[in-house]
Amino acid sequence: MATLQQFDRCTVLRGVVPFLNCVRLLAYGLSFYSDEALVKSVTREGKREELLRGPLYYVIVLLIIVLVFWRDSPIGIVSLSMISGGDGFADIVGRRFGSLKLPFNDKKSWVGVAQCSYLGSCCPL
Repeated sequence: MATLQQFDRCTVLRGVVPFLNCVRLLAYGLSFYSDEALVKSVTREGKREELLRGPLYYVIVLLIIVLVFWRDSPIGIVSLSMISGGDGFADIVGRRFGSLKLPFNDKKSWVGVAQCSYLGSCCPL
């Protein structure tokens, strides 16, 4: 039987990696450190300021999902699967095959949206 002390320790441990990733993005985004390879791999336009937008929001949402829902809730499993599988593959497929852009966001493609929806729905299964 799990005790309250074990629950608190587990909650803290499962949040360590997303939290450290959040701190890393903040440190590089605010120019405390410099790593061009990180900036190029995580951002769309290669600007360090971008680390403080989409990638940081992504990691914060991931941290919330891991701390609040984790495996105890179907919401956590589905959310984690969709954000990890769906969004990750949407970026790869959208950059490669996404010539037809969304009318309200010219940096996103219809192919990427379709891939995110498809894989995001398949991953939790």
